[in-house]
Amino acid sequence: NDIFLKALTLKASDIHFEPAEKKFKIRYRVDWAFVKWKEFGLSFKIIMCFLRHLDEKEGFKVLDEALAHKDKIYGVGLDSSETDNPPNKYEKLFKKAIEHGFITVAHAGEEGPPEYIWEALNLLNVKRIDHGVQCLKDEKLVEKLSKNQKYRKFFKWMIFTIFTGNLLFKNYQSIKII
Repeated sequence: NDIFLKALTLKASDIHFEPAEKKFKIRYRVDWAFVKWKEFGLSFKIIMCFLRHLDEKEGFKVLDEALAHKDKIYGVGLDSSETDNPPNKYEKLFKKAIEHGFITVAHAGEEGPPEYIWEALNLLNVKRIDHGVQCLKDEKLVEKLSKNQKYRKFFKWMIFTIFTGNLLFKNYQSIKII
């Protein structure tokens, strides 16, 4: 309860639980989304993240430990720096997570190229892409994300982000298909 009370006090939009090699870190993200959550009464679910800078073997250890708490954890995600850590390195881990009934999500296409988004969709079978702004460099990917109901929530968020000035893009032509 202290974790959630602190999030409320900080008006945090995200609570990140980050297992590392020798410690466990809790990080709060503070931005506009929390106000919207509180204002509109949205619910929340816990998504545990695997850290990209750790190898898949470490991810399997975390997943095995998380299974004891499956009733509290809704899904698993791929988080942390994308550089030199493509989604394909975690394909077996995500397959096992799906077999255990976890919903899967991934940070893809923020630092990494559009190919990382394709890998997250096709190899990790994610239900949500976070931060996928690099999709604007791939017209087929933009079309898939904007036309597929499953990904429209992400796409609307990304457009909101662009138009509120949090991201700067020189070419808005790519998003006209919406």
